[in-house]
Amino acid sequence: MSDLGRLTWVELPENRAAWQAVEELWDHVQQQPPLASRRNAGGPVFIPLFIHGPPGSGKSRLLDGLASRVSHAGLDLVIASMTARELRDPEPDVPPAWRDADIVFVEDIQHLAPRSIETMVMLVDRCLARRRPLIVTATEGPAQLTSLPVRLTSRLAQGLVVGVHPLTPTSRATYLRQRATTLGLSMSTAVVNWLAANTPGSVRQLEGTLTRVERLTAVLGHRVDLADLESAFDDEAERRHLSIDQIAHRVGEYYRVDPRALRSQSRGREVLLPRQIGMYLARQLTTLSLVQIGDYFGGRDHSTVLHACRKVADALPNDSQLSGAVLRLRTDLG
Repeated sequence: MSDLGRLTWVELPENRAAWQAVEELWDHVQQQPPLASRRNAGGPVFIPLFIHGPPGSGKSRLLDGLASRVSHAGLDLVIASMTARELRDPEPDVPPAWRDADIVFVEDIQHLAPRSIETMVMLVDRCLARRRPLIVTATEGPAQLTSLPVRLTSRLAQGLVVGVHPLTPTSRATYLRQRATTLGLSMSTAVVNWLAANTPGSVRQLEGTLTRVERLTAVLGHRVDLADLESAFDDEAERRHLSIDQIAHRVGEYYRVDPRALRSQSRGREVLLPRQIGMYLARQLTTLSLVQIGDYFGGRDHSTVLHACRKVADALPNDSQLSGAVLRLRTDLG
């Protein structure tokens, strides 16, 4: 667990790349000379830093943590922060408040209005020319932001692009344990595992779950047990139950492949990748065994499913198109 300013950040496999990128940017920021002599200072190794992930995955938490660090370290730095929806300057120029900022945050770039595109392009160019840190967030990577022009997305992709992925049940349990310790909230292993299995992989939702457990504990006057949880949370858990049929249907829909083809014996190229992604998501989002997943996807054995899951997992860090597809599918599936 790491302390990003006054915010507690739990480092997990799904967010490690983004966390390390912000840590590296923080190291750079601390080494900057006083404002008066900063004009010719060397810049960070990546401009911009582009962080993508589904809503609630912790992107804003990383930015808030960096801003908090700058503030509490007493650094003579100006941070300009704005969502893309707020960037609506009618003139193709960088907003005055941003012109001399030392660090710039732009969140949810997917919501950038058409009339603000030129302003954003100029902002990126200005940060590049002045070697000023720029962090941009979005729900998808630059390559998947097809509503934005290439002249902007290519600029956004030329620095460092990292994803924050939805948490697996194992990581959700780790997050809940570490945050509960920080909050002084006592929960048994059985309670943590139940919550991890029945809460979607969103940091925001996990924090909401912890708040509810805190309140339930206060009302009951004792540490909650499984019976307490099932009574308070079971209706929601039932609504969130995800079936392998739902996964196959959504994957088929995304790749324009008949879901029945994913369950067939076909080895055609058009179904190979969607089937592997379906297996990967079924492994991540359900409690089904490798054998059960293999039986569903055409009667394949457990080693085939394991190979497919590993192949997708290994490719995610280096394949932005695949990463964007998996993120979109996981977000749609909840």
